[in-house]
Amino acid sequence: CVAQIQRYLTAFPLMKRTMRVDSHQHTHAVPAVFDALSQAVAELGVTVTHLRCPIEPLAPHRAAGSNMPPVNLAKDALITWLWRKNRGKMPAACEVPLFCGVVLSGAMDTVDWPLLDAFESLAADRGKNVQVLFHPVSVPIEQCLDPENAPFAGACASEARNREAERLRYLAETHR
Repeated sequence: CVAQIQRYLTAFPLMKRTMRVDSHQHTHAVPAVFDALSQAVAELGVTVTHLRCPIEPLAPHRAAGSNMPPVNLAKDALITWLWRKNRGKMPAACEVPLFCGVVLSGAMDTVDWPLLDAFESLAADRGKNVQVLFHPVSVPIEQCLDPENAPFAGACASEARNREAERLRYLAETHR
């Protein structure tokens, strides 16, 4: 964690005062990883101002009638269980927005205004912002970071990512 943060700060030194923390596949939710990340942040004197909390509330999905794939519900439950072990370890004065993006992973092209409205309403009730995670635009499989890793490369080259990009364009065009 120290080496990654140092490399990042070499390119973006001003971010030492306003670091935003996230990780691929929400690995920072794993308590041992979160502890190592927290230790690295403290060691380097970094101020974390934004932290992705990958706990996704289901109420907005239910209110909007989302079709929640069972595998994604299991993934959300696991991430939530892991993340809750990090309670009380959040950096002071750090923004932790309401999160959406795991429950419809692979199906974010179904995100619609009723779902976004339900998330915005819940966020307003909690005094938070909403962070919606999309993975728009696929890449040819040979251009993936690890083309030999079939599951990873298949996800990167998935047509579903192009559908997510189309959905984002639609949402931008119909913004209320």
